[in-house]
Amino acid sequence: MSLRGTVTLTLVTFLLAGCQGIAPQEETFRSTSHVDSEGRVVLTQKEIKAVNLQVAEAKSGKVYTTNIRFGKVIPRPNDNVMVVAPVQSRLADIKVSYGQSVTAGDVLAALQPAVNAVAQADMTTRLAGINAQITAGRSRIRAAGVELDRISKLLESGLATLAQREQAKAELESEKALISGLERSAHVLRGYAGGHIVLTAPVSGNIVEIKARIGALLKQGQVVAQIVTPGPRFIDLGVPPDDPTGDAYLVETAGRHFTGELLARGSFIVNGMRTDRIRIRTGDMPSLSPGRIVPVQVRHELSGIVVPLMSVVRLHMDRIVFIEIHPGLYKPQKVVLSGNNGSLAVVSRGVAPGEHVVVQGAASLLGEIGFSGRLGDLDKRNKIKTGNRASGK
Repeated sequence: MSLRGTVTLTLVTFLLAGCQGIAPQEETFRSTSHVDSEGRVVLTQKEIKAVNLQVAEAKSGKVYTTNIRFGKVIPRPNDNVMVVAPVQSRLADIKVSYGQSVTAGDVLAALQPAVNAVAQADMTTRLAGINAQITAGRSRIRAAGVELDRISKLLESGLATLAQREQAKAELESEKALISGLERSAHVLRGYAGGHIVLTAPVSGNIVEIKARIGALLKQGQVVAQIVTPGPRFIDLGVPPDDPTGDAYLVETAGRHFTGELLARGSFIVNGMRTDRIRIRTGDMPSLSPGRIVPVQVRHELSGIVVPLMSVVRLHMDRIVFIEIHPGLYKPQKVVLSGNNGSLAVVSRGVAPGEHVVVQGAASLLGEIGFSGRLGDLDKRNKIKTGNRASGK
């Protein structure tokens, strides 16, 4: 016989031997199915030990979950103050930095007005006229003060009326207000005439933005710096429409943590998202400047039957756990989860306190059900489909 014929005969002999060996192995494997007619898994003590099956009593408890959402910082009315250039000028110097706390009246920046010689001379003339008005006004203030004192003494003696005193007091306050306005105008003109303008903080707060660089040419009204006054902050938080509101909110930014509280749940859905408003109760926080997008941890407290997440497995479209009827007999049970924190799951329906749940080895039991094709009462529809496949229909 040729070498080719010898090889062919040997290969045929090997294949026949292999085919003869498969059937008994398959028959033995099928005969050792661990699932009974009701879809429950039956194991011996040796098999339980082999898969390291562990069971624990179901107990009620709480689990805290966290979702990360993003929100936009919204200022309260009058919290956000813009400091602008009063005239066209060049930024000569910046006296503050980002995040710095300032008090009303603190110097923020120095400007050089962009005016020609004629305009500067005109400002000098106008400044001289205002200074003269201020001098005359101060004299009137002194005279009005003397008159108020005189009428107050006459009122004590019954020689003047209350109305006369109130009129004298109003005249004094009017003169003071007039001089105050003139002094502010003089201060501005003095800077223009001298080629130097000082910008001061109109309120106390934190510098959250500096919008110009030294040497930049500024238009009249252009923003130089932004100040946010101390106080609570609002955050408009975008969340999916069906998300429950959080039990707690935590904002972490620039290495700091801020605790928030829910002010209002959003009533409208825009671009597929609901907007909830939360409030951060704190004062000095330049890292939460208006308009900034910040991550927010939304925490929820879930109550129910707490089981290890690894004890919950999927069968088709269902989540199931295995309940120990007695040692060696395990029933698959559909469950509904409220949520999980990555290691623990909260069962809202399907498990009762006191039942014994398989907390380790559930995947092995699921494998037994998948091999047998017998699902018992867990899902009759899937049982019918399995039977149809087995019959070749």
